[in-house]
Amino acid sequence: MDAWRYAAPAIALAVLVVDGCSSVSAGNASPALDSNGGLPGNNTAGGGSSGGSSSRSSDGGMAALPPEVKVENKYKAPVATGNFVWSANPTSGRVAYIDAKTFDVQTAEAGNAPTYLAAVRDANHPTDDLAVVINVLSQDATLLRVDSTGRLSTQTYVSTVDANSWAISPTGRWGIAWTDATFVSNADPTEGFQSLAVMDFGNPATGSPPVPATILAVGYRPVEIAFTEDDSRAFAVTEDGISVVDLTGQEPIVIRQDPLSAEAAPPVGDASSPSGDAAPADAGEASAALPSGDASGANSSGDDSTNTADAGTPAAGAPDVSFTPDGAYALVRRDGLSVVTIDSLADGSLTTIPLPAAPTDLTISPLGDFAVAVLRDTSTVVVLPIPGVVGHPAAITTVPITGQLIGRALISADEKSVVLFTTVAPVDSITVLTLSPPATYRTVALHAAVQAVFPTADGKYAIVLHQPPATGSAVKGAFSVVPIAQELPAVIQSLPAAPTAVALSNDRAIVSISDGPSSTYGLYMVLMPSLEVRPYVLASPPIAVGIAAGAGRGYVAQDYSEGRITFVDLSEGVPPDGGGGFTARTITGFELSAGIVVGPDQ
Repeated sequence: MDAWRYAAPAIALAVLVVDGCSSVSAGNASPALDSNGGLPGNNTAGGGSSGGSSSRSSDGGMAALPPEVKVENKYKAPVATGNFVWSANPTSGRVAYIDAKTFDVQTAEAGNAPTYLAAVRDANHPTDDLAVVINVLSQDATLLRVDSTGRLSTQTYVSTVDANSWAISPTGRWGIAWTDATFVSNADPTEGFQSLAVMDFGNPATGSPPVPATILAVGYRPVEIAFTEDDSRAFAVTEDGISVVDLTGQEPIVIRQDPLSAEAAPPVGDASSPSGDAAPADAGEASAALPSGDASGANSSGDDSTNTADAGTPAAGAPDVSFTPDGAYALVRRDGLSVVTIDSLADGSLTTIPLPAAPTDLTISPLGDFAVAVLRDTSTVVVLPIPGVVGHPAAITTVPITGQLIGRALISADEKSVVLFTTVAPVDSITVLTLSPPATYRTVALHAAVQAVFPTADGKYAIVLHQPPATGSAVKGAFSVVPIAQELPAVIQSLPAAPTAVALSNDRAIVSISDGPSSTYGLYMVLMPSLEVRPYVLASPPIAVGIAAGAGRGYVAQDYSEGRITFVDLSEGVPPDGGGGFTARTITGFELSAGIVVGPDQ
């Protein structure tokens, strides 16, 4: 739930010495639930923690580390549907769509200054290609549909004054245009950006035509929009809490506001809780930064069991809110607080889960049956079974990751492994934790510190972007291809320019690079499982990359006054010339990419 900065300091490469593969007792990390709805072998790591995060400094003291940084969504691909690549031109008022199979280019009229694009999936017509764009000057939105015969149709909806982001429901029935305040410069505190434009894109299966947008007011400064899998509800995460939107009536309506403050939760009354009662979380306002932001806050003082914060104290950091896919629960984490708050979205009841230390990351599994919290202070992973932990807050399992500094976690699509890493220290390795019993973990050497991690959908590989090298280095960046499912070494690729975008399929990856002063532009295609890396030179700066799955091609949109886009065939094997490059098709000389803006929620 969320496009994707380089603010990292110069790095020195350092190897953290740990065992290559450490064993964890079978009951200590498996996400399988026991008969009580908890995890077997509950084993809480000992030792207390202050609310902050730290690492050992050279003089033996503890040096404070900032919160973990999530920048993966800054590299998200632009709009691509099954067969088409879409691009908006705010100057001309047109949207171009390119057939990635035939390379035919067509344009369609939108509103005034079409700017923020999103792909739309129509579950009832899977062969149709749909995209929707916010027209910022006419303050409306245009839905564009190309059906299986190639016929284009459009529909216009009223939007809000300053919408700059999209949220699209899983079936494609609903689209919400909203304003992400983090993309608005110098916003006044009186600007709450509280209006949502909820658009019904129609349900052809029941013959329901599209209807005008419904404008709803939610809490102050939304930072995230989520949907249930069945499209019955939407949730807006705001500084005031979670606004619940019912989508099942004659028109959408806000039915409830759930606070993010855990102190509003009813008493848990579970004697098995480590402290005997629930620890209240902070009651102050949340930061306007995105949940993945890097705002830091004061640490709360705590003891060996849990940390508490006094009611009314300012928030310890931006709220990190994750939703289960079925929309039953929202899990909330705040920097510096040693609790996770669970919102039961059916009725808004809150449950506090005390943790041994403050989590620096919280991730829900793809199926929503468990979550993983990372306690960086103690190099520990905590597994929370869902929904078992709601009724039994002590039913958590802690897994020590001995000798590793970890701050973030990504769970594979098959839920068998968790990739652990840190983005705020010069640690040149990642850890792969296998959850199936007996749980084990292993360390993969990378030879450079981690900036962002992009796992493939099948969880077998990951592309790791590395922190920028020291000033003056001939190398301007690097990425690694990391086997996750097999114990094989990673392959690192140095770059003559900084990486700017990443796109992935299960067996291919595309990484674009750009350096304006030296006019160095290009892309790298990674072939998996061979881990071969093939370079290609671009004539102009890449804007973004993506994959048109239906056409089996990747593409790189480029910054060129007359429009330029390069397609690469993802299915090709050994290049025809026998060299190290690959064939590519560049379309240029048409109005495509002038002034394109890629929306943050595509």
